[in-house]
Amino acid sequence: MSKYEPQWTCVRLYFESYGCTMNHGESILMRKWSAEAGHEIVDAPEDSDAIVFSGCIVIDRTYRDMMKRLEELAQYDKKMIISGCLASVFAEEILRLYPNAILIPPQDIRKITEHIGRVEEKKGFRWGVIGIIPIAQGCMGNCTYCITKVARRELRSAPHDWILDTAREMISSGVKEIELTAQDSGVYGIDTGHDLPELIRDINDIEGEFRIRVGMMNPDAASKILDGLMEAYRLPKAYRFLHLPVQSGDDAVLKDMRRNYRVQDFIDIVEKVRSAIPEITLSTDIIVGYPTESEEAFERSMELIEEIRPNIVNITRFSPRPFTDAYELKPITQRIVKERSRRMTELVSRITKELGSEYIGKRKRILITEHGKNGTLSGRTDEYLPVIVKDGRIGDFVDVEIRGVGVGYLIGY
Repeated sequence: MSKYEPQWTCVRLYFESYGCTMNHGESILMRKWSAEAGHEIVDAPEDSDAIVFSGCIVIDRTYRDMMKRLEELAQYDKKMIISGCLASVFAEEILRLYPNAILIPPQDIRKITEHIGRVEEKKGFRWGVIGIIPIAQGCMGNCTYCITKVARRELRSAPHDWILDTAREMISSGVKEIELTAQDSGVYGIDTGHDLPELIRDINDIEGEFRIRVGMMNPDAASKILDGLMEAYRLPKAYRFLHLPVQSGDDAVLKDMRRNYRVQDFIDIVEKVRSAIPEITLSTDIIVGYPTESEEAFERSMELIEEIRPNIVNITRFSPRPFTDAYELKPITQRIVKERSRRMTELVSRITKELGSEYIGKRKRILITEHGKNGTLSGRTDEYLPVIVKDGRIGDFVDVEIRGVGVGYLIGY
């Protein structure tokens, strides 16, 4: 692997990241460590001495977009540091195209300062309103289609005390939303003697007004910590938000995917959580067009979504990824996959609007977290539902009345 000598005395670094919350969180941590090492973070690639690019490869279209963006950034003729899953899985191809690049796979992001060196003066760093903490690398699963597992490998949980110290630092600097992220948050701590409910409780006990958002967890992992998880979700600073990907409503397809649970297991978890926390927001994921998905299997996915009525459904068309077992399977005709995706999208849009309309006329407390379109602002309810408002300041908690609904968001005044 190519490596620069860390002799840069005043490196200006430009960071760009894509993909999941984990990728963005790792990029932010590298910014922080670089600033603490004395380097300057700049807002444009042309103003930098080096570009730090964190790339995603979850589906083929994304991978091609990443390679195109790398080609564009290379035109600036800057030193290149490439991270994310892109650097882990496609190292040989990247070094063939960019032989002088530094590759920092996700497991090694702390080593960025070994490559750029340190200077005397420590630069300031601001977290912003949202703070992302990667709580674990890798997972316990072995899904047939998942290239992320190839990139991030076996489970390695972050030290419990480091997570708490990072959360305290974020909150003391003004962070209002702590996002706990991993490939599977539900398996956090299995390798270190901790668990996710304990972590949520400990962060909740930190002084300050803020919210905790827990990232995706697989059903088989959630089932093992469910009682403790429901107690943690009742804590005042935890968003009532459960991201539980089912991926298919057909047991045979789930078995082919090696998902390690049945559809009924998913339903049981949802029903138990909703019984204990009726206001919970449910997010799930569906893969449309897995190679062994028959028309009947797809219909069962449609029936499951109609039955469960999640607040959020992330729909992904199956994309064969190299180095995975599903890559060798005969794909379904793209015309069929697109049609199934269209039908699922229409169903989800209808359900989302119907669920959103139930909030019209209600008053909700929201945390404003970011700018929206056309001068608006975007916030989140305690159920992590997005609300668009016209007035307020980022970082403020405000009370609003819900007066409208769109696909995937509410409108408040």
